[in-house]
Amino acid sequence: MESQQKQFLIGLPAHGKTTFLAALWHVLSTKEVATSLEFARLSSENKHLNKIANLWADVQPVKRTLLGEEKYVSMFLRVPGSCHETEIIFPDLSGESFVDQWKNRQMKPEHAELIREAVGGLLLIHPDEVMEDDWIPDILPIADSIIHDEESGSSTSVLGLSGPLDTPENPTTPGWDPYKTPTQIQIVDLLQFVAELNERRPIRLAVVVSAWDRVVDTKSPDLWLERYVPLLSQYLKSNPETFASEFYGVSAQGGCLKDADQLRKIPCPSRRIRVVRSGDPESNDITAPARWVMG
Repeated sequence: MESQQKQFLIGLPAHGKTTFLAALWHVLSTKEVATSLEFARLSSENKHLNKIANLWADVQPVKRTLLGEEKYVSMFLRVPGSCHETEIIFPDLSGESFVDQWKNRQMKPEHAELIREAVGGLLLIHPDEVMEDDWIPDILPIADSIIHDEESGSSTSVLGLSGPLDTPENPTTPGWDPYKTPTQIQIVDLLQFVAELNERRPIRLAVVVSAWDRVVDTKSPDLWLERYVPLLSQYLKSNPETFASEFYGVSAQGGCLKDADQLRKIPCPSRRIRVVRSGDPESNDITAPARWVMG
């Protein structure tokens, strides 16, 4: 008997969503490598998918999705030999849409509906795009300086912002900028949106560290999270009843665009892809995260 499941895709600006989608479509449509899910059918036209997949195959920059150019791409995948399908609705949204969601506390109705109906989804994080937090030991001297300056009435310099201390009559220091909030804080907030909308427990979440070829100091994606986004790692570990999580390192392009000539020499583009999961051998199976979410 046929069954259908919906999955979502979320990620901040430049965290690899469109490149992942391009590589996924190339692998599914060409069947160049063995995968744990296979293409069943599309429920929307594939012009957008073909365009980005062709750029990906030729190691050309895949233009990231901008506000106003967003698309919902829906494809039905199935386990080989099975009639059970999962409908992957990839909202090829701009990362700015997720930042606006964080800033304005609002979500597009169609995206909210997808979140409500989904069995789970994929969260993409690019290691080069992580905006880090300030560490408490680094902040303490600044805090001491602020207290001292406040007591003396002198000017202060806080995180590169110099000038007299704020007063109601003299508001000189710029206000809080939501776009400069550390990456892991924004992501945890996005996941709290998901938990609020989706009543399924636990929600299956595949955390994908994209551009895995850029990671040279960590052997597994779960350890990378512990080291570089510890708040997110702790949030997922502390809420297993809300999120059932698995961690993947995925190099969808296989390397940097500056090495495009070398990448083009690989005769089978699908074999450029690297997928790592703790305890498993490395593979080219970019469908593995969606297969795990499928359960």
